[in-house]
Amino acid sequence: MKRILQEASVIGRTFLYQILESVTTLREQLDDCLNILEKLDLIHLHIMQPDLEYMFKHVLTQEVVYNGLLLKQRKSVHERVAQVMEQLFHDRLAEFYETLAFHYKRGHSLDKALDYLVKSGKKCIKRYAGEESHQYFREAYELLLEGQGSAKNKAKLVDVLIDWAFVYYYTGRYKDLLELLKAHRETAESLGDKDR
Repeated sequence: MKRILQEASVIGRTFLYQILESVTTLREQLDDCLNILEKLDLIHLHIMQPDLEYMFKHVLTQEVVYNGLLLKQRKSVHERVAQVMEQLFHDRLAEFYETLAFHYKRGHSLDKALDYLVKSGKKCIKRYAGEESHQYFREAYELLLEGQGSAKNKAKLVDVLIDWAFVYYYTGRYKDLLELLKAHRETAESLGDKDR
């Protein structure tokens, strides 16, 4: 029962039954455990339609359970949650870009996290959510700075800067954009790619 509660806590304060069922190593015990956890007033049924969704009764409960997991276990569950979400929602992934970015980042799949952060940023700018978009691109940028060095990462960094430039433009941050681009001019030139 403790393991199921921990896996649910990694999914989030609210968690879909379908995701937990796919992630857990204790599938046969899942329904019984969820019933007991409801009786203990730790979780409750949140939504029944279209998908069965549960919720931790208190955010503090979810945080305490989550923090009780070893870091290595947390990473592993985050990774599995993201993979399961990609499989379950493959036909509507755009709805989950932000969540996938979060889980892959916490699972330390940095390439996947980067991909979904950029997609989240582009999605937000299309909805005219400039500040949100800016935040996703900043996260992607910071991930790349941590792993900078390889030519592959330098190319990705330049690509992120190109996409992020539109956010700066649409939000009127021209001076900040100019400073950011100047700071990475050498990186861009070192690629030898004139289009970039």
